[in-house]
Amino acid sequence: MIYLTRKNKIARSKLMENLKKIQTIGKISKIVALVVCVPAFVATGFALIGATVCASIPESWLSVSGQVNGTVEIGSSLSVWKEALERLGGAGEGSFGTWSVEGGKLFVSLRSPDFENIPLTKMAAVALTAAAFRLAFYGVIFLFVSKFARALEKNSTPFCDACIRYLKVTAYVLLGWAIVGKTALKFVGGLFFGQLGGGVSVDGGMILISLVFLLLAYIFQYGAKLQREADETL
Repeated sequence: MIYLTRKNKIARSKLMENLKKIQTIGKISKIVALVVCVPAFVATGFALIGATVCASIPESWLSVSGQVNGTVEIGSSLSVWKEALERLGGAGEGSFGTWSVEGGKLFVSLRSPDFENIPLTKMAAVALTAAAFRLAFYGVIFLFVSKFARALEKNSTPFCDACIRYLKVTAYVLLGWAIVGKTALKFVGGLFFGQLGGGVSVDGGMILISLVFLLLAYIFQYGAKLQREADETL
Protein backbone atom coordinates (compact mmCIF):
# COMPACT_ATOMS: atom_id res chain seq x y z
CA MET A 1 0.00 0.00 0.00
CA ILE A 2 2.84 2.42 0.87
CA TYR A 3 4.58 1.52 -2.38
CA LEU A 4 1.42 2.27 -4.39
CA THR A 5 0.89 5.58 -2.61
CA ARG A 6 4.47 6.63 -3.29
CA LYS A 7 4.12 5.54 -6.91
CA ASN A 8 0.92 7.58 -7.26
CA LYS A 9 2.64 10.62 -5.78
CA ILE A 10 5.52 10.33 -8.27
CA ALA A 11 3.08 9.94 -11.17
CA ARG A 12 1.05 12.93 -9.99
CA SER A 13 4.24 14.98 -9.58
CA LYS A 14 5.26 14.21 -13.19
CA LEU A 15 1.74 15.01 -14.36
CA MET A 16 1.81 18.41 -12.67
CA GLU A 17 5.26 19.09 -14.09
CA ASN A 18 4.03 18.36 -17.61
CA LEU A 19 0.94 20.51 -17.02
CA LYS A 20 3.13 23.40 -15.93
CA LYS A 21 5.19 23.06 -19.13
CA ILE A 22 2.00 23.08 -21.21
CA GLN A 23 0.75 26.20 -19.41
CA THR A 24 4.10 27.94 -19.95
CA ILE A 25 4.07 27.07 -23.66
CA GLY A 26 0.47 28.31 -23.80
CA LYS A 27 1.44 31.62 -22.22
CA ILE A 28 4.37 32.17 -24.62
CA SER A 29 2.26 31.15 -27.63
CA LYS A 30 -0.50 33.55 -26.59
CA ILE A 31 1.94 36.47 -26.46
CA VAL A 32 3.49 35.57 -29.84
CA ALA A 33 0.05 35.18 -31.47
CA LEU A 34 -1.11 38.55 -30.12
CA VAL A 35 2.11 40.21 -31.33
CA VAL A 36 1.20 39.01 -34.85
CA CYS A 37 -2.57 39.46 -34.55
CA VAL A 38 -2.74 43.12 -33.44
CA PRO A 39 -0.40 44.53 -36.15
CA ALA A 40 -2.27 42.44 -38.76
CA PHE A 41 -5.58 44.11 -37.88
CA VAL A 42 -3.95 47.57 -37.76
CA ALA A 43 -2.33 46.98 -41.16
CA THR A 44 -5.72 45.81 -42.49
CA GLY A 45 -7.21 49.18 -41.57
CA PHE A 46 -4.39 51.11 -43.26
CA ALA A 47 -4.64 48.92 -46.38
CA LEU A 48 -8.39 49.54 -46.66
CA ILE A 49 -7.89 53.29 -46.24
CA GLY A 50 -5.17 53.23 -48.93
CA ALA A 51 -7.39 51.20 -51.26
CA THR A 52 -10.28 53.65 -50.79
CA VAL A 53 -8.02 56.63 -51.53
CA CYS A 54 -6.54 54.98 -54.66
CA ALA A 55 -9.98 53.96 -55.93
CA SER A 56 -11.25 57.54 -55.57
CA ILE A 57 -8.42 59.02 -57.69
CA PRO A 58 -9.41 59.50 -61.37
CA GLU A 59 -7.71 57.03 -63.72
CA SER A 60 -6.43 59.85 -65.96
CA TRP A 61 -4.34 61.25 -63.12
CA LEU A 62 -1.90 58.34 -63.11
CA SER A 63 -1.59 55.81 -65.91
CA VAL A 64 1.25 54.20 -67.84
CA SER A 65 1.79 53.25 -71.49
CA GLY A 66 4.69 51.70 -73.38
CA GLN A 67 6.59 48.45 -73.85
CA VAL A 68 8.97 46.50 -71.61
CA ASN A 69 12.18 45.20 -73.20
CA GLY A 70 15.11 43.24 -71.81
CA THR A 71 18.04 41.04 -72.80
CA VAL A 72 18.97 37.68 -71.25
CA GLU A 73 22.45 36.15 -71.67
CA ILE A 74 22.68 32.35 -71.35
CA GLY A 75 25.99 30.49 -71.35
CA SER A 76 27.40 27.09 -70.35
CA SER A 77 30.68 25.18 -70.60
CA LEU A 78 28.94 21.86 -71.33
CA SER A 79 29.63 20.30 -74.74
CA VAL A 80 25.92 19.50 -75.12
CA TRP A 81 25.15 23.22 -74.84
CA LYS A 82 27.68 24.10 -77.55
CA GLU A 83 26.25 21.45 -79.86
CA ALA A 84 22.75 22.80 -79.27
CA LEU A 85 23.90 26.33 -80.18
CA GLU A 86 25.47 25.07 -83.41
CA ARG A 87 22.17 23.46 -84.41
CA LEU A 88 20.28 26.61 -83.44
CA GLY A 89 22.23 28.78 -85.91
CA GLY A 90 23.25 32.43 -85.82
CA ALA A 91 20.07 34.42 -85.12
CA GLY A 92 16.30 34.37 -85.31
CA GLU A 93 13.04 35.97 -84.25
CA GLY A 94 9.97 34.76 -82.38
CA SER A 95 6.79 36.12 -80.81
CA PHE A 96 8.72 36.77 -77.60
CA GLY A 97 11.47 38.83 -79.33
CA THR A 98 14.77 38.05 -81.05
CA TRP A 99 17.72 35.75 -80.28
CA SER A 100 21.31 35.44 -81.44
CA VAL A 101 24.33 33.23 -80.81
CA GLU A 102 27.71 34.87 -80.20
CA GLY A 103 30.89 33.46 -78.66
CA GLY A 104 29.26 30.29 -77.35
CA LYS A 105 26.48 32.23 -75.63
CA LEU A 106 22.79 32.68 -76.40
CA PHE A 107 21.43 36.23 -76.24
CA VAL A 108 17.64 36.57 -76.03
CA SER A 109 16.02 40.00 -76.41
CA LEU A 110 12.55 39.90 -74.86
CA ARG A 111 9.80 42.38 -75.59
CA SER A 112 6.32 42.65 -74.17
CA PRO A 113 3.22 43.57 -76.16
CA ASP A 114 2.45 47.29 -76.25
CA PHE A 115 0.30 48.44 -73.36
CA GLU A 116 -1.56 51.71 -73.16
CA ASN A 117 -3.21 53.73 -70.38
CA ILE A 118 -2.95 51.12 -67.64
CA PRO A 119 -4.56 52.76 -64.57
CA LEU A 120 -1.97 52.51 -61.80
CA THR A 121 -4.44 53.84 -59.22
CA LYS A 122 -6.81 50.94 -59.89
CA MET A 123 -3.94 48.46 -59.75
CA ALA A 124 -2.84 49.92 -56.41
CA ALA A 125 -6.43 49.77 -55.11
CA VAL A 126 -6.71 46.09 -56.09
CA ALA A 127 -3.33 45.25 -54.53
CA LEU A 128 -4.19 47.04 -51.28
CA THR A 129 -7.64 45.43 -51.09
CA ALA A 130 -6.11 41.99 -51.64
CA ALA A 131 -3.52 42.75 -48.95
CA ALA A 132 -6.32 43.83 -46.58
CA PHE A 133 -8.17 40.53 -47.16
CA ARG A 134 -5.04 38.49 -46.45
CA LEU A 135 -4.06 40.54 -43.40
CA ALA A 136 -7.56 40.26 -41.96
CA PHE A 137 -7.48 36.49 -42.51
CA TYR A 138 -4.11 36.14 -40.74
CA GLY A 139 -5.37 38.41 -37.96
CA VAL A 140 -8.43 36.21 -37.37
CA ILE A 141 -6.35 33.02 -37.44
CA PHE A 142 -3.83 34.32 -34.90
CA LEU A 143 -6.66 35.70 -32.76
CA PHE A 144 -8.13 32.22 -32.37
CA VAL A 145 -4.65 30.74 -31.89
CA SER A 146 -4.12 33.21 -29.02
CA LYS A 147 -7.46 32.16 -27.50
CA PHE A 148 -6.47 28.50 -27.78
CA ALA A 149 -3.11 29.26 -26.18
CA ARG A 150 -4.82 31.21 -23.38
CA ALA A 151 -7.09 28.22 -22.72
CA LEU A 152 -3.99 26.02 -22.42
CA GLU A 153 -2.47 28.51 -20.00
CA LYS A 154 -5.50 28.96 -17.73
CA ASN A 155 -7.06 25.49 -17.55
CA SER A 156 -5.94 22.60 -15.38
CA THR A 157 -6.02 20.25 -18.37
CA PRO A 158 -5.31 20.73 -22.09
CA PHE A 159 -8.37 18.57 -22.83
CA CYS A 160 -10.86 21.32 -22.01
CA ASP A 161 -13.92 22.46 -23.97
CA ALA A 162 -12.34 25.85 -24.77
CA CYS A 163 -9.27 24.27 -26.41
CA ILE A 164 -11.45 21.96 -28.50
CA ARG A 165 -13.75 24.83 -29.52
CA TYR A 166 -10.95 27.15 -30.66
CA LEU A 167 -9.20 24.37 -32.59
CA LYS A 168 -12.43 23.64 -34.46
CA VAL A 169 -13.11 27.33 -35.17
CA THR A 170 -9.55 27.78 -36.50
CA ALA A 171 -9.98 24.72 -38.73
CA TYR A 172 -13.26 26.03 -40.16
CA VAL A 173 -11.81 29.51 -40.81
CA LEU A 174 -8.84 27.95 -42.64
CA LEU A 175 -11.20 25.71 -44.63
CA GLY A 176 -13.41 28.66 -45.57
CA TRP A 177 -10.43 30.69 -46.78
CA ALA A 178 -9.10 27.69 -48.74
CA ILE A 179 -12.40 27.40 -50.60
CA VAL A 180 -13.33 31.05 -51.22
CA GLY A 181 -10.16 33.07 -50.52
CA LYS A 182 -8.53 33.03 -53.97
CA THR A 183 -11.91 33.34 -55.69
CA ALA A 184 -12.76 36.38 -53.56
CA LEU A 185 -9.47 38.05 -54.49
CA LYS A 186 -10.16 37.39 -58.18
CA PHE A 187 -13.65 38.86 -57.74
CA VAL A 188 -12.20 42.03 -56.19
CA GLY A 189 -9.83 42.48 -59.15
CA GLY A 190 -12.64 41.88 -61.63
CA LEU A 191 -14.89 44.32 -59.78
CA PHE A 192 -12.35 47.13 -60.13
CA PHE A 193 -11.61 46.44 -63.81
CA GLY A 194 -15.14 45.45 -64.84
CA GLN A 195 -14.14 41.90 -65.83
CA LEU A 196 -15.98 39.55 -63.51
CA GLY A 197 -15.50 35.80 -63.93
CA GLY A 198 -12.44 33.60 -64.12
CA GLY A 199 -13.73 30.51 -62.34
CA VAL A 200 -13.26 29.17 -58.82
CA SER A 201 -9.82 28.57 -57.28
CA VAL A 202 -9.31 26.27 -54.29
CA ASP A 203 -6.16 26.21 -52.13
CA GLY A 204 -5.34 22.54 -51.63
CA GLY A 205 -2.49 23.22 -49.19
CA MET A 206 -4.72 25.31 -46.96
CA ILE A 207 -7.38 22.58 -46.99
CA LEU A 208 -4.74 20.11 -45.75
CA ILE A 209 -3.74 22.49 -42.92
CA SER A 210 -7.39 22.94 -41.92
CA LEU A 211 -7.87 19.17 -41.80
CA VAL A 212 -4.81 18.87 -39.52
CA PHE A 213 -6.36 21.42 -37.12
CA LEU A 214 -9.69 19.57 -37.27
CA LEU A 215 -7.92 16.27 -36.56
CA LEU A 216 -6.20 17.84 -33.53
CA ALA A 217 -9.58 19.08 -32.31
CA TYR A 218 -11.07 15.58 -32.41
CA ILE A 219 -7.95 14.11 -30.76
CA PHE A 220 -8.38 16.65 -27.94
CA GLN A 221 -12.10 15.79 -27.78
CA TYR A 222 -11.28 12.10 -27.47
CA GLY A 223 -8.71 12.88 -24.77
CA ALA A 224 -11.32 14.91 -22.86
CA LYS A 225 -13.73 11.95 -22.97
CA LEU A 226 -11.06 9.54 -21.66
CA GLN A 227 -10.16 11.98 -18.88
CA ARG A 228 -13.80 12.30 -17.78
CA GLU A 229 -14.15 8.51 -17.69
CA ALA A 230 -10.94 8.22 -15.65
CA ASP A 231 -12.12 10.90 -13.20
CA GLU A 232 -15.48 9.14 -12.79
CA THR A 233 -13.69 5.83 -12.10
CA LEU A 234 -11.57 7.44 -9.37
